[in-house]
Amino acid sequence: MGKTGHPIMRILSLILGLVLVGVGLSVPICQAADSDSIAISITVPDIWAPNAITNLSALTGAQEGTVDLNWTAPADNPEGEPVSWYVVKWATFSIADLAGDTTAWWNSAPGMLGYEPIPPDTPGQTAYKTIDGLAGGATYWFAIKSRDDATPSNFSPIDTTSPQASAWVVWGDTTPPAAITDLQAFPGDNDGRIDLVWTEPGDDGNTGIIIGGCYRIQYSTDSAFVWTGPEEFSYEWSPAQIVPGNIGESTRGELEPGTTYYFRIWTRDEAFNWSTISNGATAWAQNYPPAPPSGLVAKSGNEKITLTWNPNLETDISRYWVYRSTTSGAYDYSVVLATVTHPTTVYEDTGLTNDITYYYVVKAVDRTNLVSDASEEVSARPSLRPPREPIGVKGTIIDGGKHIKLQWKAVTKNADGSPCTDLYEYRIYQSTSLAGFSVELSTTVPQPVLSWDETEDITNKTYYYKVRAVDIGGVESDDSMIIMAKDGRVNVIALAKDTQAKLLIPEELTDVLYKESSSYGDDLNIEVEEVETEENQDKVISCYEYSAWKGYGNETLEQIESFSFAKPKASVSLSYEVDNQGLVKGTGIKASQAGRGLALFWFNGIEWVKLGAKTDTVEQVLTIRTKKLGIYKIKESFAATEFTLNKVYPRIFTPNNDGLNDVVNFEYANPNDKGVVCRIFDIRGALVRQLDIGQTETSFIWDGKDQKGKVAPSGIYIYQLEAERKVINGTVILAK
Repeated sequence: MGKTGHPIMRILSLILGLVLVGVGLSVPICQAADSDSIAISITVPDIWAPNAITNLSALTGAQEGTVDLNWTAPADNPEGEPVSWYVVKWATFSIADLAGDTTAWWNSAPGMLGYEPIPPDTPGQTAYKTIDGLAGGATYWFAIKSRDDATPSNFSPIDTTSPQASAWVVWGDTTPPAAITDLQAFPGDNDGRIDLVWTEPGDDGNTGIIIGGCYRIQYSTDSAFVWTGPEEFSYEWSPAQIVPGNIGESTRGELEPGTTYYFRIWTRDEAFNWSTISNGATAWAQNYPPAPPSGLVAKSGNEKITLTWNPNLETDISRYWVYRSTTSGAYDYSVVLATVTHPTTVYEDTGLTNDITYYYVVKAVDRTNLVSDASEEVSARPSLRPPREPIGVKGTIIDGGKHIKLQWKAVTKNADGSPCTDLYEYRIYQSTSLAGFSVELSTTVPQPVLSWDETEDITNKTYYYKVRAVDIGGVESDDSMIIMAKDGRVNVIALAKDTQAKLLIPEELTDVLYKESSSYGDDLNIEVEEVETEENQDKVISCYEYSAWKGYGNETLEQIESFSFAKPKASVSLSYEVDNQGLVKGTGIKASQAGRGLALFWFNGIEWVKLGAKTDTVEQVLTIRTKKLGIYKIKESFAATEFTLNKVYPRIFTPNNDGLNDVVNFEYANPNDKGVVCRIFDIRGALVRQLDIGQTETSFIWDGKDQKGKVAPSGIYIYQLEAERKVINGTVILAK
């Protein structure tokens, strides 16, 4: 056979070598000279990783900066041989802080120690290791892996201890600060305030400056209170440093005025050593009389005067006392006209005699019956005939957008239609919000002045203005319509007295309000009045009527029936309230779901029509842009979440211009603001007309005319609305 060996042996050697070397084994195969016998030697590499440690434990060490670890030593392999190496890692954050990601924690833990156990740990026995050099006053979390002696090494998985092993590391400093022995408490100079003072201790007893320490104070109104130590403290603060012998100070406010409090204090150094309890200190939380109420305003009505004022800011205000006199400055303070419970700050004095001037002051009273001085005096004269509100109020941006000029028409009539012969002045109110108008008087102008220029720069600001007429007795009219100046444009707002409903008229539509540009031949006023009878109905949240009036220079006002704006761009808005449970008031609807559970309806004279209004759950309001006034209400009703046809009315219409059923309306919901098209076809399918926008921003209207403006023949017609790849069809009847 010679030195080349038997052919079969060479083939076998090649096959085994390729197969076994492919899995990392050394396989020498040899044949004795002039012999058919073969010797095969196979070396198998170590591919077994040590077992994971499952019971790693960490204990605070006896020495500063140390932690003692222990665990059950794992086996290197199935034969039970010991491991040859350990790797321990630690950090001041845990695996739980990294959302349970063990790999991320292991890779980012800054502390590491690798060491060889001497002697090798016997599998199954307890292994120990002390980690030192750690920072005192902190908690550390630990994990461990083991390694065998293979080349390359095999590592066990990270230990599977849960919760992760951790321990607090002690400081070397074990001496606490001295207890404070001269704590004193004094009434402060504000309601409900107590001031504390003491001599500061040291880091170790009464020596050494403390940097990084803190104080903890407990207090109670119970003289028999059991002081539980700094672990259950009332409040804590950390001064930059605590210097022995310096005066320490603390103020505790917002305590119950007129109440006795008891105090104790503890001090902690930077090594988290706590002093023992201080001496006791006692003081009475100061209680001063309240400040006089501010912002008192008197507004007259028929045989009544309404007072409003600002709420007092003291935390212990209980009530307000109202005093009245018919002589300025002459009050019998032993006789209280009325008691108003805080936080209410409105009082209506009724049953008065018209045309007599009455004077008022208000005092505030706290829970311990301390009484403030009197407010500033105000006066008013009730009258059967307050002036009518100013109309024709117009705003014009001037001076390149910096200012606004207000103009209005002279008030010549009282609210009852009688001549207003005692008009004294006009009052202009300015505010940055619609809710801020009640007392924010900006200026007055005497009659017969009918204009006022704002001097404040209103560039990039939003301001609201309104005007009231005032007679010689101080009797104010109702509010005019509101002028809104924003972004160089002037809009007009009609606002309900409770501010819960409004109509915003954009600048492009305001011409209809003024005699000089209106087809109605007069200045108009739009009123928004609550309809309480409708609000008593089932599932109705709120209801308001919007109406247009003219004839303010006449004895009798005239309501304009079927009033309409030129375009559906006037915004009708109704508000809803949310209770303290997070529900729409009076319903079971969550505030966040108001857009799905509330809908806006309009009364067309025959029935209620559901509109495609938008819901703002932040401002808590439903809004629709429209051409028409009338009665609107918010009602519990499922709102559409996609393009939906709400109503077609009337199904049979007669376009003969008699004012009855002259048009057919298509009201739809479009919550996703997609483009909507409405077409009319005859019964044969021929296009008659593509419709224009209707009375609201989510409606179409057909007056019976075709594309050329001619009235279509009587008959059945097919309507088709299309949006969001959705088509809605139906029929209407045109009758002549």
